[in-house]
Amino acid sequence: VWKAMGNMGSRLFFLNMKGPEDTEETLMAQLGGDNWRVKEKECRSISTEFLKTLWNQYPNGVDWNTAEDPDHIKTIIVRCAMLLASLRGVINVWADRDAEGQVFNHTEPIIERPRRINQLLYNLARGHALVNGRTQLNEDDAKAIIEIALNSAQKSRVQIFDALIANRGVVSTGQLEQILNRTNTTVLQEMAKFEILKIGTTRNAENNEVGRPEKELAINERFQWFCGDEFYRLRNGVNNSQNTPTERTIEQAQVTEIDDLDW
Repeated sequence: VWKAMGNMGSRLFFLNMKGPEDTEETLMAQLGGDNWRVKEKECRSISTEFLKTLWNQYPNGVDWNTAEDPDHIKTIIVRCAMLLASLRGVINVWADRDAEGQVFNHTEPIIERPRRINQLLYNLARGHALVNGRTQLNEDDAKAIIEIALNSAQKSRVQIFDALIANRGVVSTGQLEQILNRTNTTVLQEMAKFEILKIGTTRNAENNEVGRPEKELAINERFQWFCGDEFYRLRNGVNNSQNTPTERTIEQAQVTEIDDLDW
């Protein structure tokens, strides 16, 4: 599905609703509660009242003053758009056989220009500000855009990029094997895709063990901001220097199995 959307030009955005795991109690309550039609009716009613409140507040619409939006917030949106365009790039792969066996080849990656993503993320940021009672952007809107950007690509790519963030821009094959729960061969293929998409660069790890050399994936400089203190503060509300990479790697990089909501 991701490949089909990418080849046609993806227009969908997603946000993982990181809810708690279901317990016996919550599942029992579900079986004894109202049926889904009643719940749907209630959701429709609340959503309608909310929209009517906005329409009543702005009966003539909003004449948004884009010049008043802080430049550093717009810069964050631009960086998210550039990253998401690369993360969603499509690599069409085929297999050829030569004298030595099977060899995999690929086309040039299809990476959409970030202009459309950039405008859509800006629109989402303004919508987020509007529903929070504001007609100018602030850092809360930037945080929302960061989450949308980091949830609107294939799950494995999001997990790898989260691992790069958690490890200040460098992650090893061994770490990714744990995070993705995949074999070394599959992890190396995923790392190669990041290199093809020009998000990262693969290299030999410094402390290789005998018999099984490890590789590392290092983030490219154009996306280095996502591994810095400003990004970490925006996303988590704390100083990045308070945690070491090894303390954060597995906890932050692993993504819970949850449903995606189409924005």
